[in-house]
Amino acid sequence: MTNYENSDDSLNDDPFAEEGVFRQVFNGAAQGMVIHLKGGSRRIAVNPAFCEMVGYSEQTLLNEPYELLTHPDDLEKSLKLRRDLFSGLTNSFQTDKRYVHKDGHDVWGAVNTVAIRDDQGNVLYFMSYIQDITARKQAEEALIKAKEQADFASRTKTEFLANMSHELRTPLNSIIGFSELMGLDMAGAMTLEQCRAYAGDINASGSHLLNLINDILDVSKIEAGAMDFFDDWIDVKTVIDKSINMVKERASEGGVRICCDCMDTRPQLLADATRVKQIVLNLLSNAIKFTEPGGLVTVKVSVSQKQRLWIEVMDTGIGIDEKHIERIKQPFQQGDQSSRLYKEGTGLGLALVNSLIEHHDGQLDIKSKVGKGTTVRVCFPPSRLKYND
Repeated sequence: MTNYENSDDSLNDDPFAEEGVFRQVFNGAAQGMVIHLKGGSRRIAVNPAFCEMVGYSEQTLLNEPYELLTHPDDLEKSLKLRRDLFSGLTNSFQTDKRYVHKDGHDVWGAVNTVAIRDDQGNVLYFMSYIQDITARKQAEEALIKAKEQADFASRTKTEFLANMSHELRTPLNSIIGFSELMGLDMAGAMTLEQCRAYAGDINASGSHLLNLINDILDVSKIEAGAMDFFDDWIDVKTVIDKSINMVKERASEGGVRICCDCMDTRPQLLADATRVKQIVLNLLSNAIKFTEPGGLVTVKVSVSQKQRLWIEVMDTGIGIDEKHIERIKQPFQQGDQSSRLYKEGTGLGLALVNSLIEHHDGQLDIKSKVGKGTTVRVCFPPSRLKYND
């Protein structure tokens, strides 16, 4: 390369004036190439490959500041590397960084920047070679995400087995224990009332066990895409009344009141009545479970200004820490298990509700505050509503 006078920004702005071959190589290179003045104040040459890589014209890249292209999260590191290079602390550097394309998406580049010197060793320019590695980075991120999901699935399975080991053994032990007592009463010393009480305990344990198994099977069916849905036009209030009737005895035993606040004029809903009842029952059961004696559970039906139908179940119970809300939408996940407010269970209820409402093109929303109660809402879109004439 021809010698140039050794100054920062007083150099000839065309480093290719006498080097036509180099210009052809520079412009024809498949990877991006950029030349900066020694002082780093501005770019003096960019090749077409780099222009295409970031979406800007050559003129724009020669006049706009360095910060225009660099992703904000990579800017501090990138500027330090440049400062060390321009101050003479280093002679070159290599780094992976993100550029912000003109249309806004990120472009990953493998950057190799070196000092270009004259025959006396004086720095004339700094040249960067930039290879587009966006596809590689996306593949790496996809692999990392897949590994994280696999690790999460493995942890979830382990937690599930640990939870289910306890949840299944408890009612089974009850069933076995009470049935053994009844079977060993050879002399008939057990009174009729004791027999009825034991039979009631066995029945309750069996019902609890059946509910657990049904929830597990339902979650498995949904994940496998094997659950059948039979949509029809239904009256939401009728479904809610039936659901309340099924849990009111349990609520009464726990000292919890249930009330229903349904609008007089409401649309019909295109949905699977059984699955909607399953949604409401799960929400009611959770609300009752986490509401202490003297508390209140309210079911509300409303239509928003955007013509979406909302079913809300509000309780005055123990509440959930906000940091756990997203987690409890996942299968086998519950709130803070170290808390004194923790209640035993499989953690399938809200995950099942989330899956069922998604199959109805809706969404699940949870708002809660520890010690103040929880509001869980499911939303059905306007396309599933019909008003009677």
